[in-house]
Amino acid sequence: MMISTRGRYAIRVMLDLAQHQQEGYQPMKEVAGRQGISLKYLEQILPALSRNGLVEGMHGKGGGYRLSRPPEEYTIWEILRLTEPHLAPVACLEEGAPPCNRADHCLTLPLWRELNRRMQEAPVGFEVPDESSGIIAGVLRYINENFNDDISLDSLSEQFFVSKYHLSREFKRLVGTSVYRYIIQKRLIMAKQKMLAGLNPTDVYCNCGFGDYANFYRAFRAEYGISPKEFCTGALRKEGPKPGN
Repeated sequence: MMISTRGRYAIRVMLDLAQHQQEGYQPMKEVAGRQGISLKYLEQILPALSRNGLVEGMHGKGGGYRLSRPPEEYTIWEILRLTEPHLAPVACLEEGAPPCNRADHCLTLPLWRELNRRMQEAPVGFEVPDESSGIIAGVLRYINENFNDDISLDSLSEQFFVSKYHLSREFKRLVGTSVYRYIIQKRLIMAKQKMLAGLNPTDVYCNCGFGDYANFYRAFRAEYGISPKEFCTGALRKEGPKPGN
């Protein structure tokens, strides 16, 4: 059995939504950017997950997708069964397969049944069970709580008493992006939320960890393809005129 690209991407998407569960609905474009998956491909995966109740979707301003239940309640099997036509280790255990005439005396059938059972019950594994995962989990918590402060790879290395080279390598391996990009994305997400709440872009950047407006402008435009002011203008247009106007 070989898992398809669609199946691997579906699991990556679910892991991404789990990592950002506390931030609410995640726009498809941001998930695609973090995971390096084309938006067109993602538009085929997320609606399918939504239709089957694995994620919740919301349209409009502040919309996107989020997990429909706690991350630890998911299994690999329920995700992959939506993308893979065949998951059983042998043909006789496929759903709807006719009875095998060797079942009563097959020496390997108990082995395949046990493997099939374990595959169906295997958790998604939102936590990576190795020594580095504990350090990286602490780093992620620290960044999430302090991303508006002056954080760098060097400062994190000192904070957690670990080589910055090791931290950089393990962070990329476990999170799927660099420390720098993760911090920038956290700051940009917060900046968007503040601007949607009505704050002016020139007042937002200093509250989201950007040293000056020029850095904020460049990062925002590079990530979303428009300037912060254009984003605010577009958000106001979507809202339309207020009642009574």
